[in-house]
Amino acid sequence: MGGFAGKVCQCPHYGYVFEGSIRADLPDTNEPAEVAVAGEAYFFPAGHMLYPELAKALELNPAYALQRCRDLTQRALEKRPSAAGSH
Repeated sequence: MGGFAGKVCQCPHYGYVFEGSIRADLPDTNEPAEVAVAGEAYFFPAGHMLYPELAKALELNPAYALQRCRDLTQRALEKRPSAAGSH
């Protein structure tokens, strides 16, 4: 996640999984990965790396943190070299 401090997401995620699962790792901690599966509510604190695994979920995130996350993602994508000219 280019642009993110320590390559981790700084937005806390609150949600509910309808289908599939979502895994969140907390790098630089001794905490095991957390997995939310269908039928479960979840909270992943800031400082995680998310790995959606074909999930349908509803997310409820603080607007300020989500906007910052989107801004950082957009800037990282804009810095990537275009794949259009590479054949």
